[in-house]
Amino acid sequence: MSKETLIIGAGAGLGKYLSDALNADTFVRGDPLPTIKSYDLIVYCAAKAHFRTAPKNLFQSISDNFLLLETIAKETKGKFVYISSVDVYTPAIKPAIEDQKSLKLNRESDDIFIEDLPGGYPSFKLMSEALVQEYTANPLILRPTSLFGANMRPNNIFRLLNGDGTITLSAKSRFNCIRYQMISNLIEAAIDTNTSGIINCAATADVTLGELGKAIGYTGSFGTIDYTVPNVSNDRATSLVPEFGHSSLDILHRFWAEQTTTA
Repeated sequence: MSKETLIIGAGAGLGKYLSDALNADTFVRGDPLPTIKSYDLIVYCAAKAHFRTAPKNLFQSISDNFLLLETIAKETKGKFVYISSVDVYTPAIKPAIEDQKSLKLNRESDDIFIEDLPGGYPSFKLMSEALVQEYTANPLILRPTSLFGANMRPNNIFRLLNGDGTITLSAKSRFNCIRYQMISNLIEAAIDTNTSGIINCAATADVTLGELGKAIGYTGSFGTIDYTVPNVSNDRATSLVPEFGHSSLDILHRFWAEQTTTA
């Protein structure tokens, strides 16, 4: 893949990783906005989660999640990739399958209704997807599960692997885990094959915190809060990048081996 690429939201996490992996120009909030239409590929990673938003902060949430995205989407002439989230699905959808042509779920009974989503973050993501579909031509929308990579923000799984910090979630909390590099590889494969639409970015098998703890010999305590990742089909992702066919546990072992090697 050889394209002029811009990563929006490259200050940390996945965006920072992709800027290096794709040899891309970068934009973070506060920078002068570059000439968007000059880029062949734009990957939009910028997002800010607002889990409880008071009315006085609502405009800031709108600004953080929509206004910049709308500005950039309207100016885009090349390929637009939007990093969404698997959390736009509700737990009742088993498994959620993305449609390749209409960008909607291909089973009528599995339509997503924004009123059913649990909270602001997935609602903002789903509305952002609609904005991208409205203003860009043939976008690629990626819905990843939990992402792991260099300089990531520590979460319960990271703390469990690292053996320090408080585990606030229960042992039965269920996750699906992928690596930053899998997203990079997927973007490159999608560009090379002219793939558009929605792709669920998920490993083939989930893992609970209890299962992960047993695998690594963890003897500490767990919390009481339950989390269950939505159940999604990963057929499209696996057809482009075979590593999505691995289990979450295998992917976490590979991530941690790389993490400890480079530390």
